[in-house]
Amino acid sequence: MELECADDGLALEITHWLAHLRSERRLSPKTLEAYARDLRQFLSFLCEHWGARVTLSKFAALEASDVRAFMAMRRTSDIGGRSLMRALAGLRSFGRFLEREGRGKVGALSAIRAPKVGKSLPKPVP
Repeated sequence: MELECADDGLALEITHWLAHLRSERRLSPKTLEAYARDLRQFLSFLCEHWGARVTLSKFAALEASDVRAFMAMRRTSDIGGRSLMRALAGLRSFGRFLEREGRGKVGALSAIRAPKVGKSLPKPVP
């Protein structure tokens, strides 16, 4: 996974996290691909938002406003609510992984509520 916006320490933790999801949590390859893509997009956003590469310490010091700005940017790109929920779930998973490994607590990710998703009416049975 190419991570131009992450420093070496953060890139290594991301590699460990993806290996953990693959081997211990046994997530499907498509879910892993989506989580990796969402995290890569978030890091690219942070790189542009902050004007610098993202380090492990900067990632641990995320603020809720940074996450909200990312979600708003994604929403303006016509990304659906379910995709935003998946992206937030992946970011939270990475944050919990960092906390379990003793690399820092990313409280901003748990402070964000998931976006609302419209419910469709049930279809009648013919």
